Parts: sequence; structure tokens; C-alpha cells
Amino acid sequence: MINKIKLTWQDIEHCVDILANKLNDKKFDAVVSIGRGGMIPARLLAEKFDIHNAYIIDAKAYGENVISFNAANNNINVKVSEINFASNIHNVLVVDDCIFTGATLAVVINKIKENKQIEHITNVFLYKNEHVQNVFNKYLYAKSYDGNTNWLVFPWEKN
Repeated sequence: MINKIKLTWQDIEHCVDILANKLNDKKFDAVVSIGRGGMIPARLLAEKFDIHNAYIIDAKAYGENVISFNAANNNINVKVSEINFASNIHNVLVVDDCIFTGATLAVVINKIKENKQIEHITNVFLYKNEHVQNVFNKYLYAKSYDGNTNWLVFPWEKN
């Protein structure tokens, strides 16, 4: 049985503060939200770091016209939108609400890297599934959760 964990706005603000402390005094040219889930945390971090250039990259791990990705021996398909950065964007902060399998992140990062002007990508998440592949541990996250038994419900989502 999967437990729904209903997060509060205070939970989100606390996670954003943790991430801001981990990022310290880094400078970014732009913030990139991964889909709708990353929009609010990206906006909150943009405020903390005075980032004025904002982008959204849409990524969905289902549907037609998707890119295949193998995560933990499961074939997961991800559809990702195009993203075109202004010529002065070189250092980006990529933000999402949570990392569940890592499939979406892997495809998004590859899509961003297609923009040859991007020199550095920093990835952050509010929550990371503790069962996700270790390769994703190099990214910053505020808290971990057990994705096998829990489903996170963010305050901006319908129950």
C-alpha cells in the first residue's frame, strides 16, 4: 500500500532554504523548471539567488513520441520539449519538485546539453526517492523519501 504524504507550504519553504544553503553563493544566469512540478520551487530559488531569466522544459514519462531511457532495467519513455536559451545564458540552475526514477532528469539534462553555449548545469530537487539509482546522488536535494511506500502530494497539486 502506498501512503500519501501531504506536504505543506512550510515543508516546501524549509526544503528551499536547505537547497539555498547548499548552493551557497553560486551565481546562475538562468533557472530552468522541469515541467509544472518544478515551477514553484524554481521561482522560490530564483528569488533567493536574484535570477531573472526563467525557462520551463516540459518532460513527461509517458505517451507517444518519447525518447527511450533505461533506468534500473526498466524501459521508461520520456517526452521532452525543446529549450532555446538566450545567447548570454551559460550557467543554469535546473529545478524539480522530486526525483522518482531519474528517467526524466537524464533526458532533460541531455536536452539542455544540446545547447552548446551552456557551460555548467546545477541540478536540485526538493525530494529524492531513496531508491533511485546512485548516479543521481551527485545532484543536490533537500530531503529523501521512500518512493516504494510513499507518494508525495505537493501543496499546489490536487489530492
